[in-house]
Amino acid sequence: GVLIGLPHNAPDPDVPARRKAWYRTARGAPYFGARIYLGLRRLILPLSRPRYPDLLQTDGDDGDLQYRMTTADLKALAADIRARGLPVWLVLWPNDWQAAQTGAVDISRWTKPLEDLPMAGHALTQRSCWGHVDTWHPSEAGYRAIAEVIAPVMAGGTGSPALVTDPSCSQVPGDGPTKP
Repeated sequence: GVLIGLPHNAPDPDVPARRKAWYRTARGAPYFGARIYLGLRRLILPLSRPRYPDLLQTDGDDGDLQYRMTTADLKALAADIRARGLPVWLVLWPNDWQAAQTGAVDISRWTKPLEDLPMAGHALTQRSCWGHVDTWHPSEAGYRAIAEVIAPVMAGGTGSPALVTDPSCSQVPGDGPTKP
């Protein structure tokens, strides 16, 4: 089968600073050339496609272009996967550590149009669920928690609540799920 998830393209504000520092200290002159390229790309990119919407964004119109295009793409992708005779599941988790701290958020604008897909996900509300440097992607413990939530859905075929908080990301490997 195929696991699909919502787009995870929220920009990490630390990445541009790290890139700038690298080009200045290690590369010298290419920093200028790269800045021109990145500047042109930033000007052209919005004309070529819209930015992906944020999973946990609560403000704005549900009918905005990015949201409609993304849900249409996910529906088409799921239909294509099923047409090939494969099962498909939707996996959800917050964009980053900051979003995980917001608490319970209504994500029905995502789950309702895709309700025909078995889905599961983890809210990743503990700091140990996220990388130490890269707080925009789950840590090894976070991916383990996601896998432990997804496995029964894949085995049983029925969906679970979209963003659960158990198992804990602070469990000791091999001990099984524990309560925080």
